[in-house]
Amino acid sequence: MSSMETKHTKLREVFARFGLPEHIVTDNGRTFTAHEFKLFTNSNGINHKFSPPYHPASNGQDESAVKIVKNFLKKNESSDSETALARFLFDYRTATHSTTNDSPANLLLKRKLRTRFDLLRPDPREPILLKQDKIKQNLERKERTCEREDSVLVRDYRNSGNKWVNAVVEEQLEPVTFTVKTDSGEKWKRHSDQIIPCRSNNKMPERYESEVDDYIISRVDDKIENNQEETSTFNKDKESYVQDVSEPISEKIVVEECKRYPTRIRKPVERFQPS
Repeated sequence: MSSMETKHTKLREVFARFGLPEHIVTDNGRTFTAHEFKLFTNSNGINHKFSPPYHPASNGQDESAVKIVKNFLKKNESSDSETALARFLFDYRTATHSTTNDSPANLLLKRKLRTRFDLLRPDPREPILLKQDKIKQNLERKERTCEREDSVLVRDYRNSGNKWVNAVVEEQLEPVTFTVKTDSGEKWKRHSDQIIPCRSNNKMPERYESEVDDYIISRVDDKIENNQEETSTFNKDKESYVQDVSEPISEKIVVEECKRYPTRIRKPVERFQPS
């Protein structure tokens, strides 16, 4: 690959990320003065300018940037050049510029890049996101779900006297919209807020019904025996209490009422009597 093709490839990578520039300033190298490069800039609508020969100060911003990077790479000897360059570019792009009072990354991307300093200060969006997640969980918890062939009560808006009628779920049209069929054969479209699931859906299989019945009967018998024991104990306590109360009281305790506020004197109302 020639140097001209290499230049075009690198420039296309930059243009793909950030778009086509309006101006390009280069030196007078053969690669930039070639006819192919002129066709490349003209086809992309770029104004190509050259700096004066043997006068690098004409393109002072580029020369200053190269100088800063070289000095940093010379001082950083602990890591390889690629890692050191990546760290330098990250620090430079996230630092606030003295002229613009803003970071280069924020000016270009319209957002601040996250750095390790962000770990020292909390994110103001975090409590908002937590509250939104809590609201979402509460809404999902209150959401009513129905399965096909479930027996439900649906809202009846006809003036028939009954606000709720029995129906069966036929189809789920949307996450909260269902098609139901009433006992009279009518098909209605209802929202989940207009549907109440019936408890009859939670039926137990027939093979367990006999065992459950025996268990319920035994529990009822135990409850009756416990109630009888509690009743007899209560009657004994009641008899002893009546005997104690029937005995005469030898001493009477008299508590004098202490008035906290003075007695109010009420006078009759004097009404106006015209002469």
